Amino acid sequence: AAGAAGGAAPSNPTLPLAARLIDALMGLCFIPNFTVHPPVKPKVRYEPEDPALNSYDPALMWVPGIGNMDGVPNWNNNFDLHRTEVLKALLVCFSETLYTTPDQLRSDENRWLLLATNPSCRNVRNLYFSLMNIGLSYDPVGYGVPYGSVFVSDYREALADISLQVLNVLLDYTPPPPDETDSEAADVNLFRALLANMKETREIDWTFERMTGLLNNVISANNTYLPNSLKQITFYQELLILFWKLVDENKVFLRRILLHNNINDMVVPIVYFMYEGRKDPSKLGLIHICTFLLLLLSGEREFGVSLNQPFIQKLPLDLPLFNGNHADLIVIVFHKIITNGPDKLDSLYNCLFTILSNLSPYLKSLCLVSCVKLLNLFEIFTSNRWLFSAESNHHLVFFLLDVFNNIIQYQYEGNQPLVYAILRRKKAFDDLAHLTWPIPKREKAGASPVNAEAANELKRQLDAQHAAAEHAAAGSPVVQAAHAEEEEAKEAEAPAVAVITSEEDKAKMAELEGKTMVAPASEAQQALNLNQGPTGWQPTTEWLQGWKERLPLQTINRLLSNLLPRVEEMSVAKGFNDEAQVLDFLRKTTMVGLLPVPHPIVIRKYQPNATTNLWFTTYLWGVIFLRNQTIPLFDGHNVKLFTINVVDNSHLA
Repeated sequence: AAGAAGGAAPSNPTLPLAARLIDALMGLCFIPNFTVHPPVKPKVRYEPEDPALNSYDPALMWVPGIGNMDGVPNWNNNFDLHRTEVLKALLVCFSETLYTTPDQLRSDENRWLLLATNPSCRNVRNLYFSLMNIGLSYDPVGYGVPYGSVFVSDYREALADISLQVLNVLLDYTPPPPDETDSEAADVNLFRALLANMKETREIDWTFERMTGLLNNVISANNTYLPNSLKQITFYQELLILFWKLVDENKVFLRRILLHNNINDMVVPIVYFMYEGRKDPSKLGLIHICTFLLLLLSGEREFGVSLNQPFIQKLPLDLPLFNGNHADLIVIVFHKIITNGPDKLDSLYNCLFTILSNLSPYLKSLCLVSCVKLLNLFEIFTSNRWLFSAESNHHLVFFLLDVFNNIIQYQYEGNQPLVYAILRRKKAFDDLAHLTWPIPKREKAGASPVNAEAANELKRQLDAQHAAAEHAAAGSPVVQAAHAEEEEAKEAEAPAVAVITSEEDKAKMAELEGKTMVAPASEAQQALNLNQGPTGWQPTTEWLQGWKERLPLQTINRLLSNLLPRVEEMSVAKGFNDEAQVLDFLRKTTMVGLLPVPHPIVIRKYQPNATTNLWFTTYLWGVIFLRNQTIPLFDGHNVKLFTINVVDNSHLA
């Protein structure tokens, strides 16, 4: 019966057993009275414009959606149970990747996936549409009755979960390139071809609406007055992976959601997962994929413009109070990740600052809280301890200066809070401009190696300073602007940040960015000895002058030299004693004709490569492995793709 499903010919007994098994399982997904209802009308098979995309039968689709928006649901609880078990069997067949080392994965071929994604395989289109629609059409809320999910069995959630996992595995597979001596055409992953071919606006809008609705469910479930009264989905990581595949491979989808949908509905859950994930060592991969998504989106002008939309949502996070837009939310979350996140995330710093640099030319107005955060980060990454601890640490300073210059040159009107914050931190820019090597003895005396306990103490001091800065930014009175230099001298004493680098992670990120990145460092860098860097590297005067001469400080120096004397003069003349008065004065000023000629806007876009593709494969299978441990589907003792570590999270409770 399985061999005859979907109108295909019975399986060829001369085929290898693996091919016959895949053929049978694909057929079982569409067996009448087992996984689908028997057809009540003669079968109508739709032939696509591109013959390589395979035909399909809408009557066999599990639920309406992509491919058949106006169809009739084809399901009941028994069908859901049967579909779940068949998909688990398929997932186990595809799991050869788990038992392959990363080096072998680059060369060895997963022939199970080669069979399942080949255009010659029957029911591919039916399965693609069914998996996509089942995952996206899942409704965790139902009628909205509090605690309603406690009293009702939900077979659809397990099916949606396994459907997205199987779909992501099929989409992740890349067929091998043809041999130069082979005259046959290259193999095609039909699932990826179907994903890239989704161009109907109705289908794109429905897909984006369902994705954002499901991802925001995680926020809603944690933001209720009655604890656990709203059911929360568990497959949000699978949804993020699917969204990555869509925006990376389907440019029509990307343009549509940026121009005609509210992309901020996706931004909010992404930054929420980043903020929450920093507390859990097992969620480092989640933070990485959220960062990659923002990096890819930040390469589009429309994304930066959309972030100017006011942020009025209340999130279940311990964020400082601010009245701003979605760009402010991103800045505040990035600041928290850098200053209060695990050390292993330092490989992402370049990506985080690249995102901010890409967005900065389009940010019309940042609030004072996020501006204070940006200047705090500038003080941290221009400190001696950071700059002289590794040969390429100064690259982050260039990113931050790009952010400041872009906003001043292109969005000066409306960003007076940032101008005000720069004026108050004048000493930080002066110190950077006059940085020398070797460090004067009075500064070098306190530069002893930093151990883990000292690093934690530094972070505690840093959090205390930032809390004070937030309190000031929220509206507390400030010292008169006439005494700005004295105030800046005190504030500029920002504690240094301990640097714990990961050679493997930074190598991955260097491949991802494809541009200027922090160079890989050895474990010796954990000591942070200013006299000698990792692998014996030592700062030199030539090294320092080599990059210091290229610092783009002209715009900020011109701003400080023209505005600061005027602010001090007006402060004395009119008795300014509140930051609101200073901001009001700055709003009435203009820098037209005083700043240098605006520089070209430089956008750094994500470039796919083999290293990041390997990382995504590893992350995907890591999620699948962890999500299938209730009744283990895989042999954890023989997994070679990644290392399995058991982490005690009891202290996080």
